[in-house]
Parts: sequence; structure tokens; C-alpha cells
Amino acid sequence: MVRILYDPENVNCLFSMASVLLKHEREQKIIIPTETKSLLSPKLKEVLLETSIVKFDNTQLDEFNDDLRTCDNQIIILGLRPKNKKEAAIVAQFVSDYKRQIKLWIDDKNWQPDLYNYLRLDNQNIIATNESSCLSKLQKHGYPAPAIWLRIDKALQKNDLRNFVARRYIQAIAVNQVLVNNCFNDIDSQIQIFRLAIQEIIDKQLSYEISELADMFFDMKIKTEILKDNFSDTHPIFRKAKRLGCPVGYLYLKDMERSADIKSIIELGLKKYPWLCVVVYNIKDEKYIFVKSKYIPINELLSYYGELDISINSLLKLLNAEVVNYKIKNDHK
Repeated sequence: MVRILYDPENVNCLFSMASVLLKHEREQKIIIPTETKSLLSPKLKEVLLETSIVKFDNTQLDEFNDDLRTCDNQIIILGLRPKNKKEAAIVAQFVSDYKRQIKLWIDDKNWQPDLYNYLRLDNQNIIATNESSCLSKLQKHGYPAPAIWLRIDKALQKNDLRNFVARRYIQAIAVNQVLVNNCFNDIDSQIQIFRLAIQEIIDKQLSYEISELADMFFDMKIKTEILKDNFSDTHPIFRKAKRLGCPVGYLYLKDMERSADIKSIIELGLKKYPWLCVVVYNIKDEKYIFVKSKYIPINELLSYYGELDISINSLLKLLNAEVVNYKIKNDHK
């Protein structure tokens, strides 16, 4: 059985995943979306050691062929990489645990040289350099890589929107990411879009869902650009913060179009209101709040306040107090 691990947020893996699926189309396989930090998780360990097909969270069982043959247990990894020292240690341990099963570990970024050279002492099948794409590396190992795939894949690597197919995937995945962020959803939606794109590449039939997302891209950009200029520092809750020279940018979107990029809107708002930016918005009768500051540890505060189950107005009052206290405290240093 072939276990294929990949990063569902890495658009550069689309065509390399399609290539791996075609190469192993007659074999049993499990497709496992994951993150580097989760490589040593008990659930992943369970599915990697299992000798029969099992279901693992968002794991996708093969649906490309019904008549499948078994093979030796193999692991193929696409686009996963260590981003810090902790993840480097996780990768090193993972390679030590599964070095006999790792058939290929392909990445298109350079890893930390000491780690990379150490891992390759025992496993030459780990290939992580920025010299070529994952698809080009797979091609050298006998995996299918039609010329048209290589052209589109190259455009994806460079974020080149002049290539129609690359533009379509880049835009669809970007819009989908915004929809996920706006509603604080988990990764399931990203996994589904990734899977639809791979299916589309293999079947050569356009996916309606991907087309719909791609068509929303420019509308999203326009809405985002318009809304970034609508912040105001006149909300009465933040009056004291403003008097202290810490104006808070506030934006309320009563009936927001879900494709507006809230994350980008607040980043742009921070340029004018670095102390605190707040966006409150409704999507399908659900109210959300997005908050960011250049000075105050907002994530820690929201994590704490989130456990209190308070109203948004009460949360705004608490945030105002945090800005005021932070300003007074730092003025007396």
C-alpha cells in the first residue's frame, strides 16, 4: 500500500500529486493531508503502520480505480518541510522511524543544510532543493510529467497569472482560503478544493466548484480595496483610547459579502490604526470579529477572552481597556 502525505495548503503540489496518483494508479493507496508538526501524531502513526485500508480523519481513500493490487508499504511525501527547529526535530525522528518505508520525500525548497545532509546519509530518496519543482524531480524518478503539466507547474511556482490554468488554480485556492479564514473554519474545505483540482487534472474535465471560486477572485479584490478605506476611529467604546493618542480603527459590516478578504482588510487598516484594528461582520446571520494590533499581544488576549463566552460589545470594552492600560503602562516606563 502507498501512503501519500502532502500539504493541502501548498498549491505547488497539485501536479506532482496528480503524477504520483497516475504512477501508482493500480496500487492501493491512502492520500493523507497533514502538516509537518503533525508527522509524529498518534493518529498518523496508526494509519502509517496499518496493513489494511483504514479511514484516518481527512484521509482520502483511492477512488480512481476499483481494481487495485497490493504492494509493499511505501510512503511518498510531497511539499512538507521543517519551518523551525522544533519541526526539524520532528522530521528527523520521522525519517528515523520510517526510513525503510519512505520511497520518496520531494520538496521544492532548500532545507537547513546540516539537517538535510544528515538525513540523506541514510535515505537518498529525500530530495529537497529549490533547483527544480516537485514535478520535475518526480519526472527524473520515472513519474509521468507531460510537457503541458510542466508548463503549468512552472507558472504555479512563479505565481504567473498569464497561464490560464495556473491562474485558475491560484485564484480558486486564494478565494477558498479567504472563505475559510472569514468563518474561522478548519482545513476540510481546503482539502476538498485541492482534491477537486487533482481530479480535474487527471480527468481533464473542469470542476464547477473551482470555476465558481476562480470567478469570484476579482470581485474579492475590488471589495477588499473598497472596504479598507471604511475604517473609523469614532466608535464610542474606544473614546478614551483615542484621547490618549491611540485611535482604534473600527469597521462594521452588517451584511458582508463572504468573499471580501477580512484578513487583508485588517492588515491594510493597521497601517492607519496600528494600536488596534477591529472588524465586526455578519455572514449568514452569524456574527464574527477579527482583531489585530501591532503593539498588543492580541492572540493571547482573544484566547483568554474567548473562554469567557461574552458578547462582542463586552469584548470591545475589554479591548479598549487593554489599549488604555498598555498605553499608560508604557508611558510611565
